[in-house]
Amino acid sequence: MQNQQKEFGYLSSSILSSVFRGILVGLFSGFAISAFRYLIGLIFAQFQKGYEFSHRMSWLLMIIFIIYLLYTYLLGVMMSSEPDIKGSGIPQVEAELKGLMSHNSWPVLWRKFIAGIMGISSDLLLGREGPNIQIGALSAKGVAEYLELSKLEERILIASGAAAGVSAAFNAPIAGLLFVIEEVYHHFSSRVWITALSASLTANLISLRVFGQTPVLAMPSSLSLPNLSSYGIFLVMGLLIGILAYHYEIVILSISRYYARIGHWLHLKPQHHSLIAFVLIMPLGYFAPRFLYSMVSYGSGLPGGIFLPILTLGACLGAISKAPLTAMILVCEMVGDLRHLMALGTVTLAAYIVIDLLGGAPVYEAMLECLFEGKNPSTALSKLTWIELPVSIRIAGKSIYELELSKDVLITSQIENGKNLVVSGNTKLILGNTITLVL
Repeated sequence: MQNQQKEFGYLSSSILSSVFRGILVGLFSGFAISAFRYLIGLIFAQFQKGYEFSHRMSWLLMIIFIIYLLYTYLLGVMMSSEPDIKGSGIPQVEAELKGLMSHNSWPVLWRKFIAGIMGISSDLLLGREGPNIQIGALSAKGVAEYLELSKLEERILIASGAAAGVSAAFNAPIAGLLFVIEEVYHHFSSRVWITALSASLTANLISLRVFGQTPVLAMPSSLSLPNLSSYGIFLVMGLLIGILAYHYEIVILSISRYYARIGHWLHLKPQHHSLIAFVLIMPLGYFAPRFLYSMVSYGSGLPGGIFLPILTLGACLGAISKAPLTAMILVCEMVGDLRHLMALGTVTLAAYIVIDLLGGAPVYEAMLECLFEGKNPSTALSKLTWIELPVSIRIAGKSIYELELSKDVLITSQIENGKNLVVSGNTKLILGNTITLVL
């Protein structure tokens, strides 16, 4: 009862409370993720120097190998104690928002932070976006726990922390907001987007202060716009990328099974599969430090994402994640140029259509299914969900008591001209207004 009272109180509170909470989440997430990015860059530079100097001093390869052995042991200890730090972290965030699992924020947060730095900086082809999103979400959950918020409020903060993670990782606040709506929360509501935007902007401000205002993938200002005659090539490119993205998804979802077989042959425990990736990377790091197939890296189970590896390998983010708007805006913000949005949209749309026709699933939802494969996830954590819906022509003009609603659905308010009005059974629904439902 107390939980429900908190939620109803939140829904009727001023919008400033959402802005304040978003800023608070953005501050904690922004500082944590900026430190994460800085330490990754610092350690990664040392590994690159080690491989470079090893061409003249081959004994450095033995030092690097000893470091990898130490990493394998330490990462194995952390992944054994907290299995939810493995991999991208985005499926775990989605599972938490769906009520399928509940993390202890601090134990998972510090392990993900340290393990992510070790895994990503070790020269494996792993992206930082997944760990950043999970770190942002866990930081937000810590804020929610400290403020003793309700489950509904906690979920909104977790989604906002995920947005802050994208924003601080790539200096892309708008992409962070779209990511929450398109990939994480899956519906649009004013409370969610206001909180998420506040968190994204705040986290991005901190990131810009630490790393400067140069875009993450800054392109030359002299880069010319493509001719209209080039759009036929873009369509063909999109078709090819869609096919590649579909097969990439198949491999990325099945690579862990091959790791399990190899680990069985070598008598390695699952938490020590990273040793296989570290051994494979050494010759590749020696000859070409920046190249390693992301399937080998990600399949090891180490904390790390696939966004940047997908960009590196030339696949399309929108196709593989089935989040085309997020992908398009993310790339535009990363390069700091909107002029190529039309060309980018053409390629993304073509790739998205292809992977959809081939039956490809959104990669993070497919990873979530793999996460619970052979398990029975509990939905007992899912107590109350709140959504906002526009009043359509089918129900406009009716009173609430005339609607045939499930006993688990409650309409709490109707937003008219920006005012949140509490409803009763006799309240008339007006076309174009927004109603708030609690499920």
